[in-house]
Amino acid sequence: MAALPTAKRLEQGRGLGWAIRREGGVVSVGTGNFGSLVPAGAFGHSGATGAVAWADPETGTVFILLTSGRMPAARDILRRCCNAIASAI
Repeated sequence: MAALPTAKRLEQGRGLGWAIRREGGVVSVGTGNFGSLVPAGAFGHSGATGAVAWADPETGTVFILLTSGRMPAARDILRRCCNAIASAI
């Protein structure tokens, strides 16, 4: 299996398969479900079955939410929950 080229990985905000929240509020591929308040440098993953997980190495915060919702219907609740946690740290 070929590795994702470095230029593409950096453009998409990916590292070792995880989505990485980018500086300046830029939403990289995979972090659109994290919410707008999750800080840059946080990394994680969201799935098609209404799940999201992210960690912020700066604060040591880890957030995991598992739902039985399906995308795209669950997207709004994922973002709201992520923003609630991010605003509390």
